[in-house]
Amino acid sequence: MKRNMVRKIISVVLCVAMMAALGSTAFAADAASIGGFESSVSDDGRIGISSFILDGNAYTLRTEEMDNGDIVFYEYLNDQLMHRAMLYNDQRDRLHKTSYVVVENSRGRTIEIIETVEILEMPPVEIFEYHNTQSFQATAGVIMGVVRFRNLSTSIGPIPIHGVRVSSSVGGTTLSQYIIRDRWTTIAELAGRFLWAFSIPGIAAGAAAAWIVFIAGTAVDVGGRIFLGHTEVQSRRNPVTFTMENVDILSHRNSFIVDRFIVSCGVRPHLQNQTYWGGFDHMGHTPTLWRTWDFAREVQFRMFSFPVWDIHSWT
Repeated sequence: MKRNMVRKIISVVLCVAMMAALGSTAFAADAASIGGFESSVSDDGRIGISSFILDGNAYTLRTEEMDNGDIVFYEYLNDQLMHRAMLYNDQRDRLHKTSYVVVENSRGRTIEIIETVEILEMPPVEIFEYHNTQSFQATAGVIMGVVRFRNLSTSIGPIPIHGVRVSSSVGGTTLSQYIIRDRWTTIAELAGRFLWAFSIPGIAAGAAAAWIVFIAGTAVDVGGRIFLGHTEVQSRRNPVTFTMENVDILSHRNSFIVDRFIVSCGVRPHLQNQTYWGGFDHMGHTPTLWRTWDFAREVQFRMFSFPVWDIHSWT
């Protein structure tokens, strides 16, 4: 009985975006597949599964309604659990979020768990809503410093440490439009927000969140994160050349160019003078790339490409 009620609610929710139906293959109910999007519900109406393929990756959102009223959303990417969002029955104003990051090093493959709790409010919080107007002003040929990496790929002898001296030079300024992605979230978190905002069954919220991501095609990276909304602003664009030199073998050098965008005007005054970097858009406003994990990953890849590594130090 409950399964039929949940199926009707889900159908209504999905029809707000486009016509959809809810069936079940995993639990032997009526199967439904709409353009690659599949959704199912268990016989007791307590478990819902929505799945789809996007950019060659398989996304699955599993929703579970517990006996005590707690709702849990599990997001899988290619069968790997990536994110979990949970609303406790007695704390519906708080979204408990967990991300599972796969870490591979010399000790093997482990899962790093990152947990946060967010107090929900209307409208939803914009994670990338910064008010720091500081901008990074580099000069030609300035030495940024040295970043050292540990090569964890070898298991013989001491762990090798390799240093890279990085300098930067800034090219001429041109005016350019830049699109700022307002906020990133996950499918599991989006489902939790739907449940909180519209007071619909958890399984219906999960199906709706997965359907919207599938239709919009907004998944952007292998971490299962999605971006919601964007703002187009006028900016000053400068190509920044980063030159890398192996501190032990000076002839070992490389370089790459990243476009730096400094907001000059826009519809949101607090964005004035904020700095963004092409190719590092997911980081949001970042005055400098130095001492960031993403920048270190780029340097390591272009200089060494160790299969397994970590950062030893920044100087």
